[in-house]
Amino acid sequence: MENKIKIPSILVPPHIAIKRGEIFKNLANSIAYRNPELKNNLAEAGIDITPATYIGAGLYSLVNLLILLIIITVFIVYIGIEKAVLSQKFIVLLVLMDLIVPFMYYFYYLNYPKLRAIQRMKDMETYLPIFLREILVKVRAGEPLFNSILETAQSTKGELRSVLSKIVQRAESGEELSKAFENEAKNVPSNLVRRVLESISNAVKSGGDLSSTIETLNDYTLNHQQSRFQAYSRSLLPFSLAYMLICVVLPSLGNTILILLSSFAGVNISVILIVFPILVLVFEFIFISMIKQNKPELGV
Repeated sequence: MENKIKIPSILVPPHIAIKRGEIFKNLANSIAYRNPELKNNLAEAGIDITPATYIGAGLYSLVNLLILLIIITVFIVYIGIEKAVLSQKFIVLLVLMDLIVPFMYYFYYLNYPKLRAIQRMKDMETYLPIFLREILVKVRAGEPLFNSILETAQSTKGELRSVLSKIVQRAESGEELSKAFENEAKNVPSNLVRRVLESISNAVKSGGDLSSTIETLNDYTLNHQQSRFQAYSRSLLPFSLAYMLICVVLPSLGNTILILLSSFAGVNISVILIVFPILVLVFEFIFISMIKQNKPELGV
């Protein structure tokens, strides 16, 4: 089980970081106590370990990172002294990097479950309509719900497959199927998927027409995804205008203005000509990242 856990780790695999992180047990418990939301974040991220265990593994990776940075710094300083090319400012910069990089890593590590939960949410919602259609076909054919879930769990892709597998495991261990849906819904990061699982659980409890319920959920899921995609399409307009202004219009006008300033005002524009293209490239990278991150997936 430990080998399947995916967490950020440095120099060692995650399961080894988890095991060796136990030496920080007391400190990890103290940090976990101050971060009560971490337990829910880990559950939604599908990371099946306790908050204290997760933080302990992070502290162990942090120590590894510090040791690695110190070794690299000592090596650079030694080479610099040997070659007589090392300045005091460069040494200060190295020390600052040795302090800043671990801090940034630890900040990322604490927020990793939230980022992982967002990825799981998008992945689940992508394959949700496919899952509902397969279940609907099997239930209408007269197949029991448990057998339908068991067969669909083997063919479903992505993070939704792990959720269905856990529901099957709960049911096989003696838990009522409706209760298995209800309990697993609590650990799902997507409100849409949670609502679907809870609705199926209620339908099983009430003994109502399950195929009708699943068909309604399928239509609702498709409409939800289509409305999100339409909203995403509308949101592209201001992004496109900002991109045209900053990456097309501004560079064209900026070059003309800089040439005029250098010709008539005697302004040195060499530094600006170097920095400005870099800023444009950074903006393009941010723009593309935001577009890709906000793009909804249609599981149809």
